[in-house]
Amino acid sequence: MLLGLPFLPTLLAIFGVAWLMVSRVEYPKPQGRLAIAMLSWIVLSMGLLAAWAFDAPGGELVLQTGCALQVVLGAVIPLFATARRVNTFRDNRREARAAQS
Repeated sequence: MLLGLPFLPTLLAIFGVAWLMVSRVEYPKPQGRLAIAMLSWIVLSMGLLAAWAFDAPGGELVLQTGCALQVVLGAVIPLFATARRVNTFRDNRREARAAQS
């Protein structure tokens, strides 16, 4: 199960992600509506984890749903950020061409 990971690797992964979030390392950090969606998704997943921890009925299914949401989030956020960068690059090229004409 995802919650039964060894302590030290889990701790290192958490600190690694936290460091990336506050560092100056360039990676597609979500901004604007995307950041709000990501934060909402994380809060929802934490709520699902809390429901499982309090042994709510159907808690196992709820926990699996929360885990699946996190996996999808991890895959989708970089795709959206990359698409935004590509669109910005294309718009800049169009503006440069228009300025040259």
